[in-house]
Amino acid sequence: MAYWTEVRDIVLKGINMAVDGIKEGAETAAEKGKDGVSFVQLKKDLFLERRNLQDLLADLGEITHDLYKDKKD
Repeated sequence: MAYWTEVRDIVLKGINMAVDGIKEGAETAAEKGKDGVSFVQLKKDLFLERRNLQDLLADLGEITHDLYKDKKD
């Protein structure tokens, strides 16, 4: 009987280790997923701000061009 009890304990320990590994893997995957979403959101914000800056610089360039044209130096 002691043999089967030991076999059962070893099998249960192996199953528990596997379940713990799956839980850790799921937690790690969830954290990496959150990091990925944050990265995409930051990239989107950076892209939009870069577009706003380009628009502002283009407007500034047009205003400067119009001012020099009006001066006719």
